[in-house]
Amino acid sequence: MVRKQGAFFCAARRFIVPGLALVAFSLSALLYLSHNPEYYTVLNIFGVPLQPKKYPFIDLQYVLAGIECWNKGLDVYLIDPCDALGRLHAYSPIWLRLNFLPLQGWTMLLGVCLDCTFLLSLALLPPFKNGREFLILLLATLSPPVAYALERANVDVLIFIFVLVAVIIWLWRWPARLLAYVTIFLAGILKFYPIVLLGLAVRERVRTFVTVTAIGGLLLVLLIYQFHTELTAMLPNIPQGGYFSDMFGARNLPDGLSLTFRSYRGPGSTVIARSAWITVLTWTVMIILSALQILAVVRWREFRRDFLTLATADQTLCVCGAAIICGCFFVGQSLAYRQIFLLFSFPALLSLWRQSSDRRIRHFSAQFIGLLLFLLWQGEMTWNVALSAELQFWTSPKEAVLIHAASWFVREVVWWRVTSVLVGILVCFFVESHIGHQLERRLISRTNRIEVR
Repeated sequence: MVRKQGAFFCAARRFIVPGLALVAFSLSALLYLSHNPEYYTVLNIFGVPLQPKKYPFIDLQYVLAGIECWNKGLDVYLIDPCDALGRLHAYSPIWLRLNFLPLQGWTMLLGVCLDCTFLLSLALLPPFKNGREFLILLLATLSPPVAYALERANVDVLIFIFVLVAVIIWLWRWPARLLAYVTIFLAGILKFYPIVLLGLAVRERVRTFVTVTAIGGLLLVLLIYQFHTELTAMLPNIPQGGYFSDMFGARNLPDGLSLTFRSYRGPGSTVIARSAWITVLTWTVMIILSALQILAVVRWREFRRDFLTLATADQTLCVCGAAIICGCFFVGQSLAYRQIFLLFSFPALLSLWRQSSDRRIRHFSAQFIGLLLFLLWQGEMTWNVALSAELQFWTSPKEAVLIHAASWFVREVVWWRVTSVLVGILVCFFVESHIGHQLERRLISRTNRIEVR
């Protein structure tokens, strides 16, 4: 009887944070329906970036509008009058072939269903164990990037659900686990970046790894060949720039510092040359510091031991979140709603903080959780239009600019620190995989042969 009660309360814990998030979502929906201007004022105070036209679930409407215009014979890579903001198609060509999706008149209903499914899917994540962990998970779930993704009903919300389901399936035994790779591939052809999660196959046997990557690579090449014209037309439509806005990426810091220098010193060939040197110097410094941080994580034997002995679900979720965040960070720029994948890192970090016997690892985990929460909530300062106006009211314009610039600089440095640690975790995951062990044995074997010669 006691065991049944314990199992019930353990299961019930899973739904507390998602349930509170659903309550917050419902209250915001009621505020939108009853007091529309106040709803957008609250979002503004919360730091959620708003579009010029206030339209709920505007990213979902964008997808449905692109499909609708494409079916009417319009080239949505060049013109899209169906979209509320006239945005050109910047997603996978596969979306335009999904004719079974309803017209954009269904945006509200589909948006509510998508957001509620996302919030309910959070119950599949490992639950909190104590009040401290409950508070941390609640802060992460109610953070501005999550609100940003839900307010827009962005496709990343759907991809999050796909990845979470894929991880759960991946925990099964082979050959049922093959369905996880199929799910990852489907998510990848819809939004590209999830394709990196096929790297989970490094934990399979060598033959399975080769089979999965070969089939996935072949299908990807065939898709690129089939849609290469549309993919070429799509690339210029992908949002870029905005080093001081709600986008994150490795180039924000070097390019942002260079742009600030040019803006401060004015036009001129000398200024442009010096700003180029600032970019190169910043890249060099950050890459060296990042490499040192990665090396420190990989060589920290106690951390590797404790991380690799975590529950498989915690470990796999963390690796998936790290792969997506690091891939998006170093390859280009991404809008802030993609930070929802940072939620995957919390179960592993909380477990390390709770159960590691090494005091340094517990301290490191607590510190890293703090950095993740900072990134999830820094939008309150760096995206917040209302706060910027308040700063200019209470301080001089120069002081307001300095405060915002300092907040931005701290944000970018923290991003480099966090992604460097996550890359280190990915390297640890690879080194302890079947492929990693095979490579290690071959390297040792070759070294021994050289020594014998």
